[in-house]
Parts: sequence; C-alpha cells; structure tokens
Amino acid sequence: MTIHRLDLSEDGESFVNVLISPQGIPMNLADPESVDSAFGSPSIPAGRYDVLRFVLSTELRYSHEVLGLVDVEQTVQGMPEGPYPGTMWVHFATEEEGGVPFDSHGEGDHGTAERPLLISLPVVVEAAGETRVRLIFSITDTLERRQDGSYDLGAPQMFVVSDNGDAGVLAGAYNTVIYNAVKDFIPPSVVTQWEYASAWGLLTFDGQSRWNWSGTINQYDLLESRGSIEDRAVSGLYGVNEDGSIWMVVEGEPGTVRGAVQDDGRIFVGTMVDSELSHFMIFGVERATAASQASLQGEYFEASCGDRYDPVTDRLTTSTSISRWLYDGAGGSVGMDRTRNEVEIAQAVRRPPVSSGPQVETASLNMSDTYQINPDGTYGGAWWRGATLEGGEANCIALNASD
Repeated sequence: MTIHRLDLSEDGESFVNVLISPQGIPMNLADPESVDSAFGSPSIPAGRYDVLRFVLSTELRYSHEVLGLVDVEQTVQGMPEGPYPGTMWVHFATEEEGGVPFDSHGEGDHGTAERPLLISLPVVVEAAGETRVRLIFSITDTLERRQDGSYDLGAPQMFVVSDNGDAGVLAGAYNTVIYNAVKDFIPPSVVTQWEYASAWGLLTFDGQSRWNWSGTINQYDLLESRGSIEDRAVSGLYGVNEDGSIWMVVEGEPGTVRGAVQDDGRIFVGTMVDSELSHFMIFGVERATAASQASLQGEYFEASCGDRYDPVTDRLTTSTSISRWLYDGAGGSVGMDRTRNEVEIAQAVRRPPVSSGPQVETASLNMSDTYQINPDGTYGGAWWRGATLEGGEANCIALNASD
C-alpha cells in the first residue's frame, strides 16, 4: 500500500498537515520497519487532535508464496476519491467527533467524512514533546477464494493509535487474567460464531513498543456445544500516554485495546472498544519475586463478569457480580461470598430468543477453598487461578473449574 498524506484536526474543520507526498511512500505491510518510517518526524502545534484523515492508494498489491500469488493487484472500492490519481481519503475520529467502529454488517461508507472510523484515544501533542502515531492494518480474513479458483482480497481494516508518554512505565513481566466474548452473525439474526473465554498467563512488556503473552485459555464454543483448555501464546504492540492511558493491539486480530496504567506501573487494565466482534478485557499485576502466604490477608473486594451455557436447555446465563474474599494469611484458606446479578436468555443459540426477553435475578453464592502463594505471586485453588502483587495491594482471579 502507498501513503500520500496525513492531516490532523482539533474540530474536523481546520486541519494541520503532517505528511504530504504526491508521489506516495510505499509501505510493505509484511515488513514493520517500512511502516515505522513512513511518517517521518514533522513538527506540529501542541493540542488535542480528535480527527485524522489519510490519503492512501486505492490499489493493494499482495503475494502469497503457498498459493502461488505474486504481486496480484486489487482496487479498494467505495471510498472518497483522493487528490491524486488512484488515491482515496480515509477519515478517523474519536467518538466525540462522530467516529464509529467498523461494522461489516452495517451501512457501509466507513472511513468517509460523514462516517469516520473510530479512534479510541485522541492524538495529544504536548509543547516540546513527542507524540507517536501509528496506522494499524489488519489483514486477517481478507483473502477469499472464489468458486472459479481465483482469489479476492478485501480491504484491510485500519486503526489509528497514538501515544506521548514513556513506554518504559510498562516494562517487565505481569501476571494477567483475561475475559473475552466473540460473536458474529449474518443479518438479521443468523449466528455464525459465539464463543466465550477466560485466560490467565504471563505478559511481558519490552519497555519500548512490544509485548508477548503466554498462558492458558479456557474457552467454550456455544455453536459447537464444546469447550477446551489449552496453552496459547500471542504478541502485539503497545503505547503509554502521559495521563496514564494506554493502548494495545494484538497481532493478527482487528481492534485496539484501550486502558490505563497505575503511576508506578504495577497495575494495568484494558478493554476492547472498537471491534465489532470482540469484547476483550485484561487485568494485570506486576509479577512478584518474593511473595508468600502473608502477602494476602484480610478482606478483598472483587468485581467480575462471567457466562454459563447449558447445551441441554439451550440457556445462556450472563452475570456481573461483586464478591468479598477473606484470606486468613499464613493458613492458606479463603472464604468467598458473592452477590450476582444474572441475565438468563432462553433459546439462546439454536432457536430465536424468547420474546419475553431476559430475566434479571439476584443470587448469592458462598464458597471456601485453600490456596498456596508462589514467590512470583501466582496462586490458586481447585477451581480458580490468581495472582497478587508482592505486598498484596491488588490481585486478579480467573476461573478454571471446567471447560
């Protein structure tokens, strides 16, 4: 792909030019270094920029060694015509300025001035400061084989992220728990994908721009009525802003995670805000080196969410809850009482949902278990896994009772 221009605006009316190249700057999406250097390092006025617009080439060129495709050309359709031959305008904006998440089942016209693509955080430029802007391309599931044996490449989804802080605030290893729900459908109501997952594992930030995660994921496929618990590893990019906000992207997955990090970098949280499919959340605490049973003692309060599906009755129960955990310290026993607000959907997957809609109920749950805290802060019982900061200031928990 080729980039020709980038403009920023505070209000969508008056724009500041960042990059202009009538001949275009080629970017090899398979080579991150060619993308990293595309924008250069221009100087622009300090401010909060909520609107961005790019001029990109309408022609995509792609190759696939296994499929024997070499420099196949594909033209992006439906975008506003750009100022140079074979180019198009692509617009982005924050929610306040009308940005909307990409929706493959919606009205179309994504990336136009009237329907700009959503950016989760504005581009903030401080006086005498440095702000990094990234244009992220997701080409997952864009190559489709036709019945005649030819191939069609759909336009990649595009996301913009920026940061103006020190990435070193997030550096080193963090124990994490993750929740995700993924659902897709063919309009108006044919569900084609519906999965829930929780995960726990170790995420390592390199202090510059990249992260790696490895751990265990517990997932359930509602359409297949089966689950699995397996090891997995993923990686991606991240950035930190001076106000403590952060962004993360997962390589190979569309969407950006928006979150925040504590001032001392010991705790971070994030959630997906601009994906039409994923409802991803992550919570991480700095990995300890000398944690012990005494690290956790007394009361802790937990806010959580979860889902349960019964394939026999075709009932899906989604819940949010607040729980009180009571750790005894050295003894290694814990008690928990929970108040849960449940929404039950009958005929959730195989048939249209019942017309009466979901039923909201409040249920209480009481449990007890034993645990053993490891020096790195990880611990768990028969049906859960967790991690704590070395001093016990915060912890996180994910269930792993069954698949």
